[in-house]
Amino acid sequence: MTQIVYISTNLGTGCKECQKFIDGSQDFDGGVNHYLIEHDYKIAHIGTETIEGPNGEPWHTTVAILSK
Repeated sequence: MTQIVYISTNLGTGCKECQKFIDGSQDFDGGVNHYLIEHDYKIAHIGTETIEGPNGEPWHTTVAILSK
């Protein structure tokens, strides 16, 4: 593995390869597909994560870990 990418339904970030904006909160599957199709990444893990919301309440998010 030379690169590991984290995509979450809780955040947006620039693509590590081409800097295209990946907004996991609006288009999670599109962000995952971008790395799979455009940059030949492979899925290492897709699952859930619980994080702390703005008022301390638990938020449940979906995350994808991709690698190449």
